[in-house]
Amino acid sequence: MSVLATNRNVSSVQYVYTAQQIHREVLHFLSRLSKKYSLYLGMQTATSASNLLTYVAQAQAAYPADE
Repeated sequence: MSVLATNRNVSSVQYVYTAQQIHREVLHFLSRLSKKYSLYLGMQTATSASNLLTYVAQAQAAYPADE
């Protein structure tokens, strides 16, 4: 789907803020887990949350807003 050049505008970066909130909430949740569950879930989940932020930042850098 394309947008005409005359109708294009700078989009908000709400998705970046949402990704940061998800990362923060996941880490907060993992910090409250017992040691038993943190061994099974902790590292992979924390890595996935960190990757989410990385991918969002890369996507933002790949498509910069035209000034």
